[in-house]
Amino acid sequence: MNNEFFKSKEYYLIDTFNGEVKKNLIKFNVIHNSSYKLKNAVEVAIESRSKEFDVSTGEEYYTEAIYQAFMKSSIDSYKDDLDIINSEIAELLDINASKVYRVETNNNLFGIVNINSKEKDESQINMDALVNNLIKLIKQKNVTLTSWLKDYFSLPKTNANLLLNSEKDIISVIEMTINTLSVLFNLKSDEIEKLKKDYLKMILFDLISNNTNRSFNTYSVLTTKDMKFLKLSSIYDYNNDLDNNSYYILNNQYIDKNAIISCIYHKYYHYIKTISKGLTDNYGLYMESINLIIDNNINGIYANQIKDNYKNNIDTIKSLELMHSKNYIESKLDLAMTQTSINLNALNKNQMIHSKYKNKNNNKAIKVEDISDVKIKVEPKQEEVKIHNILLIIFGIILLIGIIFGIIFIVSTVTK
Repeated sequence: MNNEFFKSKEYYLIDTFNGEVKKNLIKFNVIHNSSYKLKNAVEVAIESRSKEFDVSTGEEYYTEAIYQAFMKSSIDSYKDDLDIINSEIAELLDINASKVYRVETNNNLFGIVNINSKEKDESQINMDALVNNLIKLIKQKNVTLTSWLKDYFSLPKTNANLLLNSEKDIISVIEMTINTLSVLFNLKSDEIEKLKKDYLKMILFDLISNNTNRSFNTYSVLTTKDMKFLKLSSIYDYNNDLDNNSYYILNNQYIDKNAIISCIYHKYYHYIKTISKGLTDNYGLYMESINLIIDNNINGIYANQIKDNYKNNIDTIKSLELMHSKNYIESKLDLAMTQTSINLNALNKNQMIHSKYKNKNNNKAIKVEDISDVKIKVEPKQEEVKIHNILLIIFGIILLIGIIFGIIFIVSTVTK
């Protein structure tokens, strides 16, 4: 561990707002009895104000929050840069992921802070621990060895050269998480549906971002203090690879990357359709924003390769979307409403990235602010949400009026 970094008196979060790079003083409490096995990092509780940006007015505003975070000194700046890029692109795509920011100390040492969505009154349980608990219950004969457990435990041993590629086996690996949590927490149907959506979106983002490893020890669930299931934790472990590997490790199994993405579209399209349709229908808009994020957060030597990786993966998404959306049955009204919502969200999200980076001046001195304010996450203000809903309602009314006039026209034509 870089002790000099952690001995510093002051820490500043570095971020960009409306093209201007700013340093904001961070105040936090170190968790000395952390239960996490940390290397070159400390667990902290961020007690601060959260800076956010209102894209409709171009103004910054603040909210207060206390969140769990992990701060580490920079040993591998390339890895840190990738974490920041993944964090921002996940937010752009509406993926639930932790926020990562650069940190600088008063004596010019650098690091990053990874801010989780876990709040102080919640418990976080690693998926690896939950699976081990399930295995223990099976051995004690408190849980029956069901067919889905048998399917998972009977899977062949895999490695980088021996990949799972049959849809049946891939489904077994995917469903292992869903079924495990359903059994251990006795989840209701609506809870399972919400879990599936968050879980499948996490997997899809891994495949888009070139994350090669989503083993059981890389993600968690959030519960209340009395062990009531809340939700899947935000993504906090980014394991990107610069190389575009042919495999993806999910739940400790090596899987053919093309096979698992095809399986997701064939069996789980409902859960990822908004991301898939959004990327396809607003392709140019998203690619420009993704390139802006990458160019402004990593050295040019790596930027082009990372941009190529994202483009190739999103091009695969686009091809699969065009094939599978034709077979997805949805009423014309639902389709129109969904499309309007997706396009409005895409416009809002991408505009925020453009506001942040488009006019960035890298030669301008960094502005140091007196206010202690960690930007936890960017969310539209409540007024923006209302505007969004109003637009959807207006669109629905217009569509309904059009249908009514169409029926009147047909009836009048027939009667003549």
